[in-house]
Amino acid sequence: MGGLCESVSDTLWLQVTQVEDSLHVYARVLREWLQEVWTPELVWGLSLVSLVMVGGGIWGSLWVVRWLPEDYFLRPAPRLAQRLRRGGIGAWVQLLIRQVLGLALGLAGIAMLVLPGQGLLTILAALCVAEYPGKVALVRILIRQPALRRGLNALRRRAGQKPLRFPD
Repeated sequence: MGGLCESVSDTLWLQVTQVEDSLHVYARVLREWLQEVWTPELVWGLSLVSLVMVGGGIWGSLWVVRWLPEDYFLRPAPRLAQRLRRGGIGAWVQLLIRQVLGLALGLAGIAMLVLPGQGLLTILAALCVAEYPGKVALVRILIRQPALRRGLNALRRRAGQKPLRFPD
């Protein structure tokens, strides 16, 4: 029995050392690759992109929140199909613009969750701009958060707009 345990122990030790050697090789390759890729130009470029995203996110959030009607969260939601039928091609163009803007704001907001910026407010702005099934219910759930309400109204106050009114 002792020979079997020693054999298993030797086999496991060999596998552990092989894994350890492989990890050292991977670490060396990764370090070399990062030294090649992370050039000063790339770091400056990523920094510039980050600054543009922060500025664009803040500006976009402020712009969207500023132009929301003060009773936006109290209004009954109009049916999208009715608006498209009545509005003709203009309504379709507006829908396309809103969807693209909503997608851009949503992606920027998600990025700002890990980068500097107002990620949650930007995501909320995207949710308000875009059209999708369940939009009204989701926005109503999110807007119940007191901190979010305060943040939205602080942005509106800075923009010289009346505060938003919320359902109780």
